[in-house]
Amino acid sequence: MRARTATDGPDDVVGDQETDDGENAHYEYGLAAMQGWRTEMEDAHIANISLDEQSSALFGVYDGHGGKEVAKFVARHLAEELVKLPSYSENKQGEALQESYLRIDDMLLKEENRQELMELAAPENQADPSGSGYRTKSIFEDESIKRRLKVAVRARARMNGGGAAAGNGTEEDDYQLPGTTAGCTAVTAFVRGDNLIVANSGDSRGVLCRHGRGLALSIDHKPTDEPENRRITRAGGYVVDGRINGSLNLSRAIGDLEYKESKTLPPQEQIVTAWPDVKQVKLEKGDEFMILACDGIWDVLSNQQACDFVKMHLERSPRPSLGRIACDMCDHCLAKDTNNKGIGCDNMSVVIVRFKQL
Repeated sequence: MRARTATDGPDDVVGDQETDDGENAHYEYGLAAMQGWRTEMEDAHIANISLDEQSSALFGVYDGHGGKEVAKFVARHLAEELVKLPSYSENKQGEALQESYLRIDDMLLKEENRQELMELAAPENQADPSGSGYRTKSIFEDESIKRRLKVAVRARARMNGGGAAAGNGTEEDDYQLPGTTAGCTAVTAFVRGDNLIVANSGDSRGVLCRHGRGLALSIDHKPTDEPENRRITRAGGYVVDGRINGSLNLSRAIGDLEYKESKTLPPQEQIVTAWPDVKQVKLEKGDEFMILACDGIWDVLSNQQACDFVKMHLERSPRPSLGRIACDMCDHCLAKDTNNKGIGCDNMSVVIVRFKQL
C-alpha cells in the first residue's frame, strides 16, 4: 500500500489515508482507508484479483467495533477459508460465503488463534516488556469493554430470573468471555465472469452502478428492523434506544461473541449472528462499477450520491485512478470538525471495482 495525506482534511493526522490500486485483464480496483477523527483505525479490507485459477476475485470491507482485531483477522483469513470449503469447489459460492463467515466465528473461539488476535489488537508501535513485540493488554483494562461486559452480565441475569448481578452488576473477573469481545461488520463481493455475489452482515454496504443508477447489493442490519428485532428477542436479548441490550447498534456481525452464547440455538438464531444475507447479480453491459464501503461513507452519501460521485470523477480528463477517486470520496465525507453529531467523523473505507470485460 502507498500512503497519502488528504490535502483538504482538518489536519494531517485526521486526513491521512492508506490507498491502493490494482488491475488485471478482468478487474480494476482502487481503495482508500482513513482513520478520520477516531482515536484508532478499526477497519480492514480485501482486494484479491487472483483468488483462484478461474479469474475469480474477492473484495470486502470490514468495519470493526470494540477493537480492530476481528476486522483484521477477517481480512487476513477469509479468502483462504472460503476457497477451502467444499461448497466453493462445487460452484456454490453464495453458500460458501455464508459458511465462511461462520467459520471465522468458530476460529475466533479457538485457543490456537488467541495470540494472533492479541497481536492484531495491540496498538501500533507499542512493544511489551517481554520482547514479543506486542503489548498484550487484558480486555478488562478497557473501560468500554468493562461496560459492555457488565451490560451483558446483567441482561443474562435478568433472563435467568434476576439475582444480584441483575441489579448492580458483578466483578469483571467473575465473568470471562470465551475470546475477544470485538466484532466487525462484513460486506464481501465475489466476482467470476458475469457472476457477482455479495454477502453482507451489518451496516457496511455494497452498491452497483448500472447505467448510472445505484443498485443496492445489500441491506443494512439494525436491531430496530422487525425481522432482526424478532430474532434478538426470541434469543433472549432486548433492544433499547436502537441498541442490543443497550450496547450494540447493529444486529449482525462477525465476532461479538458475548451475544452468541446460547447452547441451544444455531448460529443463525443467536442474539447477534454472523450469518449474512446474500445477493446474486448477473452482470450485464452497462454495469459500470461497484462500491463497497463502511457506514462512515454511507452516513454521508446515499447509494446514488456515491455512484454519482465516482461517475463524475471517471468522466474527467485525464481520468484519475480508482484509488485516487476513493481517496477523494473519503475527503469529501470527512467532517471539518466534530460538531455534527458524529457524521463524517467515523473511520472510512471504500473499495471501487470496475468490470473490464462486460
